[in-house]
Amino acid sequence: MWLLINPILMSHAPLDTVTIMLGTNDSKARFGCSSYLIALGITRLVKKALRTECWRDNAHPDVLVIVPPSITPEYDKLKFREEMGPGCHERCAGIAAQLEPMLKDLPGVRFLDANLLPGAGCSPVDGMHLTPEAHKAVAEALKNALTGVTLL
Repeated sequence: MWLLINPILMSHAPLDTVTIMLGTNDSKARFGCSSYLIALGITRLVKKALRTECWRDNAHPDVLVIVPPSITPEYDKLKFREEMGPGCHERCAGIAAQLEPMLKDLPGVRFLDANLLPGAGCSPVDGMHLTPEAHKAVAEALKNALTGVTLL
């Protein structure tokens, strides 16, 4: 993804805001990444977005990074648990704590941990996809972020 972000952003220019919400699929055991490495990868992508000349009227970049709700611990008990592999919920749950300090001093970057939004959570059916209530909670937070209302 990090190799493709520049042409993707340029093909949609001019941009006012870029929203990045990653982390769940990166938690798959087969990738062998810790929460720290996942956060590093997201940070690398954010820095590349900040340097891309895609911003409206050469304005200051605005990147909103959203950490998705974490995979539930119950995922390990589901019949398709091998898809993500063991430990996926721990890796996913640790992303926000690793990522926030990496992003805090980057100008033009905002951070939203969807785990802190009331009503945001994953479905008990599969343990990783948002519930309808969670979609509403994240959508409301995005609306607020994109219209200048305080995130939390």
